[in-house]
Amino acid sequence: MESRDSPFYTTVAKPVAKINRAYGCVYFCAILGLLYYRIKYMPKEGYAIWILVFCAELGLAFQWVLEMSFRLWPVDRFTYPERLSERFERELPPIDVFICTADHVKEPPLDVSNTVLSTLAFNYPVEKLTCYVWDDGGSPLTFYALLEASRFAKIWVPFCHKYSIQQRCPEAYFSEYYVNENDNFPFITEWENVKKLYEEMKYRINSTVERGTVPEHQCKEHNGFKEWKPEMTPRDHPSIVQVLLERGNDINVEGHDLPRLVYVSREKRHDIKTHSTLLMCTLQ
Repeated sequence: MESRDSPFYTTVAKPVAKINRAYGCVYFCAILGLLYYRIKYMPKEGYAIWILVFCAELGLAFQWVLEMSFRLWPVDRFTYPERLSERFERELPPIDVFICTADHVKEPPLDVSNTVLSTLAFNYPVEKLTCYVWDDGGSPLTFYALLEASRFAKIWVPFCHKYSIQQRCPEAYFSEYYVNENDNFPFITEWENVKKLYEEMKYRINSTVERGTVPEHQCKEHNGFKEWKPEMTPRDHPSIVQVLLERGNDINVEGHDLPRLVYVSREKRHDIKTHSTLLMCTLQ
């Protein structure tokens, strides 16, 4: 069993270090011999050319010394991040991650959802991780995409933790990684199932964004859609705060808690700007 004082990394010298040092000694002796020869046999005429050649050789020798200094002690470092987790997991501070978006056209809701999913899958204690999505445009399409992402997170987060997935953005992961015959059968089966669910979520989000409105039957699936009224616009709407994932209430498919996910949109009013302009004119 490892001690609490075990180091977080180890340093191992490479076998090629001895060869590099031997080569460096031989080459350095050759450089000293060349410089000795240049100084001892200084020409009686043509000093300008001799000085230029000598300065060039000095410059090249200095450059070689700088490069060789990095090759005398080549090492490999092996880190043990699990020791960091074991030693300080209880002392890790709570963190809040803010993801900002303002326009569902320039910043597609699917991209925002992928960013949220990669954040929720952080290798960090779930009870100390909170993700806030700051939607400055107050778009119901973005809220719907986050609602879909919160449901998919119940499968995606345990999948990442179970197989130590480093690329935690689903879109990038499924675009770059392909299962092959060397992977074990349980992983292949689960990978294909997770990818299928992601493609279904992706289709629902993109099709809803293309329509431009969230269907009525989907609005009934979450009370948060009641915050949006027909007269609301991206530049005129009240503040909206909705908790999509709450620790203790929402669990993943393995029965464990998920990080908190909160949707936030600040209040915007046309008349606030108008009143401010009139007030400034009055004061002037």
